Amino acid sequence: MTKIRSSLIIAASCLIVVGGAYSDTVQAGERAERTGNKLLCNTVRDKRIAMGSGALIREYSMLLLEASEKGCIDDADALIQQGAMIQVKDRMANTPVIRAARAGQLKMLQYLHAQGGSLDQPNLRGATALSQAVKNNRRS
Repeated sequence: MTKIRSSLIIAASCLIVVGGAYSDTVQAGERAERTGNKLLCNTVRDKRIAMGSGALIREYSMLLLEASEKGCIDDADALIQQGAMIQVKDRMANTPVIRAARAGQLKMLQYLHAQGGSLDQPNLRGATALSQAVKNNRRS
């Protein structure tokens, strides 16, 4: 019973993402939510800076996959501004949205959806962002 309730909460959270819009205006108190785990995001930021402005779009896009999983919204935003593809897929056809859902990154899901990320794009095993969140019992 508890497992079913948890799954319903996760499903509801993912549905909220569909209806919610992500605001570009960031309040001072929301800064921590945009940066995710500071140490993990520093790693992503350092990789992004090391790439410089001459990197290939594919390189930015692959780093977007990592940023989405770690909840680094500021870095994801910078990568998208540099040309990263929002629907990029890893070798298992996981998109940034699927990776964020699997990791329980609700704010990142909202951001990616607002940027055009698809919540119902399946990976090679047929899993979507919602099914990954339910499978990994994520509560956000």
